[in-house]
Amino acid sequence: LAAGDAAAAAESARIALGAATSLQSGLQHSQRTGRAWLLLGPALRQLNEPAEAEQAFASAITHLSNTVDESHAALIEARALSSQRLKS
Repeated sequence: LAAGDAAAAAESARIALGAATSLQSGLQHSQRTGRAWLLLGPALRQLNEPAEAEQAFASAITHLSNTVDESHAALIEARALSSQRLKS
């Protein structure tokens, strides 16, 4: 995403999401999966897919809130990015 290619960023995030999901080993929530969703959300937002981006942020929040402390940077970021949609 930093390179300015949202489509490539979304593709990379989806690959990371697939890998993270496979590493969950049947667990309901995963920090890795939450972080992968967090990578996907901004890319989808830049691709003008707001509903899909919001779902990605919601999934990130669900995974992260069940695996990390409330003060964890990734969880704080996911919540902040999700709330940006409401302000737009």
